[in-house]
Amino acid sequence: MFEKIPQNQLPLFALLMLVVANIACGAVTFGPTPTPAPTPTPSRTEQHMTYANTLRSAIDSFEASRNDVSAQIAFVSNKISEMSGENTNQQSETQTNGDQNDANVNNSESNSTDEGASLAIMWENEWVKVHTKFNDLSQRFQTIKTAAGNYFQELDKITETITNAEIKALEQEKNRQLKEEWNTAYEQAASDLGALDGLINEGDDFEKRLQLALLRAELSDSIVQLQEVSIEAQNLLTELGQLTIEGRKLVPGQSGL
Repeated sequence: MFEKIPQNQLPLFALLMLVVANIACGAVTFGPTPTPAPTPTPSRTEQHMTYANTLRSAIDSFEASRNDVSAQIAFVSNKISEMSGENTNQQSETQTNGDQNDANVNNSESNSTDEGASLAIMWENEWVKVHTKFNDLSQRFQTIKTAAGNYFQELDKITETITNAEIKALEQEKNRQLKEEWNTAYEQAASDLGALDGLINEGDDFEKRLQLALLRAELSDSIVQLQEVSIEAQNLLTELGQLTIEGRKLVPGQSGL
């Protein structure tokens, strides 16, 4: 049997038991604090591959953003086509039945105004999303520019360390050809993005023209022009896909530099 601990010693005894328990579970140790293991230094190959992986990631992000913009514009285009079909059907019905009485004509005008309002609201709401997605695409394009610049600098840096003059010349020529192909694709993509930016600004103007057309009830021409904008935007986005193709030639799969 344990001897009864005096009341005034209970707090000290409890503290002692807590220390013993912590020592038993390893929470309290004696002696110097263990030094954490040093972080391994990446090999030169791993350091070089960082540039390729960064470029690959930038290209994949750009492609995902391009598809996102394309899907949004396709959605807008489909909505316009649906509204265009409804508008055409209503006009056809009006022409067929228009001679019966003036009420049909008045109903047609009212329906046309309603359709115009729906088109204007749809365009206003969805074109804002196109703007947002295009801004993201532009930012990712700038990321590719930076990543590609660093990538080619690393290629040239490694090549310069080759001591054999003949081998160095061969590798420099490979770098030159690769950079030339990339620059061609990049310049075309920059041109397409610029054209797409202009087209999106044109879409902003269409929003105002739609509102004016709605006030004048002149919707047919506006619908056709909106369809043309959507189609042209889709064509430009398809051409932008060439940048992804050329970029993935630079860093295919997980291969080295």
